[in-house]
Amino acid sequence: MSSDITSPEPGEHSDLRPAFHRELDEIREAIAKLSAGVTEAIPRATEIMLKQDLEGAEYMILGDDEVDAKSVELEERCYSVLALQSPVAGDLRQVVSALRIIAEVERSADLAVNICKAARRIYGHQLDPRLRGIIQKMGSQASQLFK
Repeated sequence: MSSDITSPEPGEHSDLRPAFHRELDEIREAIAKLSAGVTEAIPRATEIMLKQDLEGAEYMILGDDEVDAKSVELEERCYSVLALQSPVAGDLRQVVSALRIIAEVERSADLAVNICKAARRIYGHQLDPRLRGIIQKMGSQASQLFK
């Protein structure tokens, strides 16, 4: 006798706890959206430094507060799920993984902001062509790592 029981794919859940699984799906989607924004910020920060775009640097620095707030909100939602829903097995791993991913995404956004702050400090100074090449290469590698 064989069993046809399979675990559901992300976004597919049994109907036993629909609100709980809807919350997990919403958290997953919010993390994907936050990650997409940070993925775009990494090459943008490199471009800001290379072009000495002071206005762009200020915009990204100020925009970090929004990323921080969204990260805190997502972490609170995860902790709420842990406290109120007592997830087990795959659901527990999903929530714990979400918490770790949120922290890494927020840290990556902070690192992009650090690049913008460095661009602000060197504003008005010419970058050595060799240094420009190194910065470009580092920016490309950082972008590839995040994708």
